[in-house]
Amino acid sequence: MKFLRAVMLRAAIAWAVLGVSDPAAAQGLTDSVQAGRMTVIAVDYDSGRIVCMDTQGQLRFHEVDRAAEVFTDGTRATDLRRVKAGDVIRTETRDGRIHGIRVLRHAWSELESPEG
Repeated sequence: MKFLRAVMLRAAIAWAVLGVSDPAAAQGLTDSVQAGRMTVIAVDYDSGRIVCMDTQGQLRFHEVDRAAEVFTDGTRATDLRRVKAGDVIRTETRDGRIHGIRVLRHAWSELESPEG
């Protein structure tokens, strides 16, 4: 229950920060580029669960396979701890579980962006 409360709080913050007010507003090329991308809201490393927000602002709860490969910074490892809240990811699923995670952008790189 504590994990779920933390997820809901982080989701509310993410909705506010990301400006998700009209999820249906995005169209065209942006939709195709963004398809499949998710922002990590919370990771429960012990149980292998991850909560993400998709580009439509919906929360997605996923089970991560223990042998799931995480691709980040040009390397690959089976270490879910390489994924942090705020990261933008794309996932590969099999049998309803995530077996591959590609970190497209780290949360901390957003903070360093000159666009901010």
